[in-house]
Amino acid sequence: KGLMRIRRLNGAFFVVAAYFVFIGAFESVWVLEMDSRGATNTILAVGITLAALPIPLLSPLGGSLAQRYGARRWAIASLGTITLMVTFYGIVPGVAALVAITMATSVLEGFGFPATPMLVSAAVPDDRQASAQGLMGAVEVATGGVAAIAAAWIYAAHGDTITWAATAAVMATLLAIGAILTRPEDRQLVRPGV
Repeated sequence: KGLMRIRRLNGAFFVVAAYFVFIGAFESVWVLEMDSRGATNTILAVGITLAALPIPLLSPLGGSLAQRYGARRWAIASLGTITLMVTFYGIVPGVAALVAITMATSVLEGFGFPATPMLVSAAVPDDRQASAQGLMGAVEVATGGVAAIAAAWIYAAHGDTITWAATAAVMATLLAIGAILTRPEDRQLVRPGV
């Protein structure tokens, strides 16, 4: 009760939503995009493995860096760069280029993804941590689901370039709102207090 009245928590949820717009779009469109570019099942399997591998490998380091430099700064910088890269998903030609840019994005995800739960954690007192993290999970699932459906529809109607441009535009909008709402009044780094 009362969690949604916390400005910085709402801002953190906007940042989380920006991430999951990308994840939802990726889940519904990336394989179709690879298939339309002529990727074989083997290339798809290798490509998705290479694209996912940096995330678990780099997340521990990403969490440490977010703790050191501030969760807000780290989340916004990494997600802002990912947003920029997403605009190129529908522009780069061929299978190899799409796998390469996906891997580069995955590296940034590995470094940046741990910062979003930290940003949520920093927005609430100790006794509200579980509730805030649970609500974050709901935001992730809802945003990813809506984004997956919307991206699939846009892809079917307008193709890859429009799909990824629209995805990046929505991400940028959500990220900008999140950046404004999570701005601390004392201008200090945002770190969890737990």
